[in-house]
Amino acid sequence: MNTIFSILFAVLTQEGPAETTGYMILGYSVIFSVLGIYLLSIYIRNRNLNQDANTLMEIEEQEAEDE
Repeated sequence: MNTIFSILFAVLTQEGPAETTGYMILGYSVIFSVLGIYLLSIYIRNRNLNQDANTLMEIEEQEAEDE
């Protein structure tokens, strides 16, 4: 019973909410970094896909000329 009262006393006499601004900034930094890497990955994949499509079109044109 004393344990419950000591925990209750500790909770009720806290000075205020914990300072977690640093963790929030760190969390947002991580989220935006991952988002930036993901968007860069999508851009590179799209560029490579367009290069592959152009290469296939050139090969198709060359085959059509050879026939």
